[in-house]
Amino acid sequence: MQRFSCAVLLALTTASSPAWGGMNLLDDGSFERPKVAQESQLRIVQSGRVFHGWTVTGSGAVSLVGAGYTEEAGALHFTPREGTQSLDVSGPSNEGAVGVEQTAATTIGANYRLTFFLGNQDDSWANYPRASRIEVVINGMSQGIFRNDRIVPNDLAWKKFVIAFTASADATTIEFINRTPRRDNECGLDAVSLEAE
Repeated sequence: MQRFSCAVLLALTTASSPAWGGMNLLDDGSFERPKVAQESQLRIVQSGRVFHGWTVTGSGAVSLVGAGYTEEAGALHFTPREGTQSLDVSGPSNEGAVGVEQTAATTIGANYRLTFFLGNQDDSWANYPRASRIEVVINGMSQGIFRNDRIVPNDLAWKKFVIAFTASADATTIEFINRTPRRDNECGLDAVSLEAE
């Protein structure tokens, strides 16, 4: 069993990108590839599929969501935190414990920061009545379930989280798992960054 020395830090959403000034060790942390179709602004990626460094885990699917995607006749928006796309880890209609993972090269004994934004849709809409929740797993060890209950009228509200850890292996797998209750259909993920301190 691999062990980590971890500290979980919660930070408030800021207007700047989540970068700590270093290089992001993860590929496509803002889920910009593949581009979603202009006409639908939504792309479903099934379990076991790989897209630009990310592998879909669990049983179900995730959804790549373009900035132009809307629901409720255009009244409800899904604005990404960074770039032109985000990921809905809950999938097309909350698929349960589905997720995404990526492995990055790390140095044993070195300190790292994992930064990510969790998106919650306006709870006043029928399909989104509960807070978004996501579990973070580093090399098979859960770092806890993170919750966002923030609300922006008719759009996604983003909340920033930071996890600091010391690598115990020369490769580290980061996994995000949907833990949003099934009655809610949003578990937004965007602006994911893994950087050496």
